[in-house]
Amino acid sequence: MSRSDHTSDAPLNLAVERVVTSSIDRVRSKLLTLCSEIAPRLIGAKQADAEAMLMDAVHEALKELDAVAEAAVPEDDPEAA
Repeated sequence: MSRSDHTSDAPLNLAVERVVTSSIDRVRSKLLTLCSEIAPRLIGAKQADAEAMLMDAVHEALKELDAVAEAAVPEDDPEAA
């Protein structure tokens, strides 16, 4: 494969890099906000209750992130299924 073959992929690679970076930033941001959202509810909670609250919050965050990811995939993308 010649060098010129790789240069045609450069815009695609840059676009993919931007999407991945943006996705990672969204996940990081969501996970970091969990601390401030949940901490007040954990004070005085029993361990089992605290674990349940944390698990619920993580699952909710994952659902939100999944919805964002699904919205970003074009409907006519055959590999999205």
